[in-house]
Amino acid sequence: MVAPEFLWFGGGKPHLQVAIDDATVSIVGAYFDTKETLKGYYNTLYQILASNGIPSIFYTYKFIVFEFKKTSPSQEYTFTQFSYTCHQLGIEILNYEYSTGERTR
Repeated sequence: MVAPEFLWFGGGKPHLQVAIDDATVSIVGAYFDTKETLKGYYNTLYQILASNGIPSIFYTYKFIVFEFKKTSPSQEYTFTQFSYTCHQLGIEILNYEYSTGERTR
């Protein structure tokens, strides 16, 4: 799941929050918004669930919607709202480096 900013049409640069099935290379969910938002990812997840069921894994990059950033070493790990939803559904979230597109399977 990613949300590239691009001059898709007209003025402004909306973000297209999109999920692509890695096996079929097809778009399984997409949502335009003025910026990358939790609402956009929930809408994308809804489309995935409605049309394809529950996926086993999301490959993402390290955006705050997916990963909680500790501010101190003593701080315990906690879920973000989106990662908690995925955890409850049994969806694993694997982060990869967005700039290189590197990911592991």
